[in-house]
Amino acid sequence: MAWEDVKNEMVGEKGLAPEIADQIGGYVRLHGGLSLIEQLLQDPKLSQNKLAREGLEEVKQLFKYLDIFGISDQFSFDLSLARGLDYYTGVIYEAILLKEPNDPVEESVGVGSVAGGGRYDGLVGMFDPKGRKVPCVGVSIGIERVFSIMEQKMEASEEKIRTTETQVLVASAQKKLLEERLKLVSELWDSGIKVHLNHI
Repeated sequence: MAWEDVKNEMVGEKGLAPEIADQIGGYVRLHGGLSLIEQLLQDPKLSQNKLAREGLEEVKQLFKYLDIFGISDQFSFDLSLARGLDYYTGVIYEAILLKEPNDPVEESVGVGSVAGGGRYDGLVGMFDPKGRKVPCVGVSIGIERVFSIMEQKMEASEEKIRTTETQVLVASAQKKLLEERLKLVSELWDSGIKVHLNHI
């Protein structure tokens, strides 16, 4: 949906003042990486909001982990992203499959969103008699679309489907070594070694 359509809905249906909608529009059209996060942390309006600061610091930490894996360039912090459900309480995300040059996958199935999800700390508590908050992160995957794409690629490359087996388990008996474990996992992956990371 184009921003003008969103603005018209905010002003016409929700009763938001046009100047407020324009201020929101200045943010939701932003997307980028760590430099954008640093820019927003210095924003006079956002820096005065405790929740905004905390959220940006968490996204900044996420990008640090992505840098360790050497994949931060494959991620974009997009302020226009929204999910259609209201139980999310933190970060939301979407996985987009981009069509590459000479990709054998048909464009109708090879481009676009294949997964989406986010954090929802209050959802499980709705079913708990005591209403306790349970931190959760989830994702839904368009599995049929993914399989269709994989089949087309394998047919084009004549590659056979094989079971993936873990060759190395990376674990630590001590806490606060997550970044070191992530660096080790990244090095092993880059060397073509199948690795499983113990998150405990």
